[in-house]
Amino acid sequence: MESFCVFFRNDLAGEVLRTLDTSTNGLLTDPYREHNPIEFFEKTYLISPGLNTQLESFKTAELPVLKHDLVWLEEKYLTLMQTLLLEQIHSWKEIENLHAIRRSTKEELYKRISIAHDYIRSLYDRPITLNEIARCACLSPNHLLRNYARLYGKTPFQHQQNVPSADRDVSLTVSKKVKKQFKPVCINVD
Repeated sequence: MESFCVFFRNDLAGEVLRTLDTSTNGLLTDPYREHNPIEFFEKTYLISPGLNTQLESFKTAELPVLKHDLVWLEEKYLTLMQTLLLEQIHSWKEIENLHAIRRSTKEELYKRISIAHDYIRSLYDRPITLNEIARCACLSPNHLLRNYARLYGKTPFQHQQNVPSADRDVSLTVSKKVKKQFKPVCINVD
């Protein structure tokens, strides 16, 4: 297994998101307006081909290039963050499919179902029970089953039976377990 970590400055995600969701007129009128901080969901994401290309570009760059070409480096960080935010926007849209009244409840349910999803993917090679998956996600089996199917379009059992080998080989893990001044992204490649 290989790991590769990229550390972003703390406010970069908010800056990039603002350029994605603010009109051109708004950006020209007030280019330095404050932006809201962004929190990524801590879960495992599949790596898209575009993201994989961007990460490979970072990995294969020689250190002198990184040290002396600050424009290249900033450009890479900005495009990488934009790609990651577009994936995050997809997660926000998935949350809207969950049935709960409050947004915070939907987000918590999404996090727990994501834990169950990661658990199923990590144990694809051994039998696990619905109760075991539900305990891992801190949900009742019925609540997990209903919402998992709503979010992923299949039951946990169906998902476990059909985990493609590509899903098992390459994943992107977003983790918050490093210094707070950076937004970490850790890549694990089996």
